[in-house]
Amino acid sequence: MTDAQPPYAAHQGPYGGVPDHPPLQGGAPVPAGLQIGARLLEALIVGIAASVLALLALVPFIVAIVQVSSAGQPAGVGDDGQAGALFAAVTTTALVILLAWLLIALVFVWWLASRGKSIGTAIFGLRLVSTSDGQPIGWGKALLWYAVVIIGSALTGGILGLLFLLSPLFDNESGWNQAWQDKMVGAVLINHRMGRDTFAR
Repeated sequence: MTDAQPPYAAHQGPYGGVPDHPPLQGGAPVPAGLQIGARLLEALIVGIAASVLALLALVPFIVAIVQVSSAGQPAGVGDDGQAGALFAAVTTTALVILLAWLLIALVFVWWLASRGKSIGTAIFGLRLVSTSDGQPIGWGKALLWYAVVIIGSALTGGILGLLFLLSPLFDNESGWNQAWQDKMVGAVLINHRMGRDTFAR
């Protein structure tokens, strides 16, 4: 008589099955190439959106320059007013860009914290979940995840960001192709279209 097989027995998980990480039983690991592709696509989409946003935010500045140029006043006449208009336009542009980026960052963190998703991972049916319970990682870890990736990349001229991107290629132990930032918060990417979705809504 053979022992009954548990649900999703066809894929016990690369961590050695149920004993190591029961919440991930049946979850499908994501190949390193797919992880990198999802992040690159996400960077492309965000880059295009950021470019459009920057152009829109420049509208007040461009309008102010046109108004100053069309005033046609002699040099020295109304310089203070022109300088004030340009300063206001620059300040408005900077505030619009800053507020927009803060809003985008808030949405990104919320989505990762509550759904384990980002733009790139959502397109390919991937989800970042905790190894402890199979659920999204929550606000604290999501903030840490983004802070380390963004700040680390900014401080190293993009070098650390590139290493974070390629880091799933370096994981030869977990079986989940974990990126460094995922290991840091105790999480893995799963493909919920190919295996069980551990996210309990």
